[in-house]
Amino acid sequence: MWTELEIERVQPARADAVVFRLSGALSDSKHSYLFLEKVKKEVEDGRRYLVINFKDVTRMTSSGIGILCACYTTILGVKGSMSVIGVTERNRALLNAVGLWDRLDAHDSEDDLDLG
Repeated sequence: MWTELEIERVQPARADAVVFRLSGALSDSKHSYLFLEKVKKEVEDGRRYLVINFKDVTRMTSSGIGILCACYTTILGVKGSMSVIGVTERNRALLNAVGLWDRLDAHDSEDDLDLG
């Protein structure tokens, strides 16, 4: 059994940004779909810069990739941008296989970003 996805929302000083720190499995669980709903709500509330920290994501399934794709298209639909942090080599290979990796702004740490 995989560890259930945990979601921590962080509001940086930059008002149009939001950071989600994920831990556990990004899969077809109710918590993973809740994460997508949280992203959509943030976009509705005016956030245009989405940062997802994957440092503690232990597993990502095809459903998790679909959720990540939905996050990306949601933020792209409002002419926003999305960065990912701390993606493991395994998860990077999965994202590369579906053609999403090259579209993402990837960094090693949140400190690499201008979250003002």
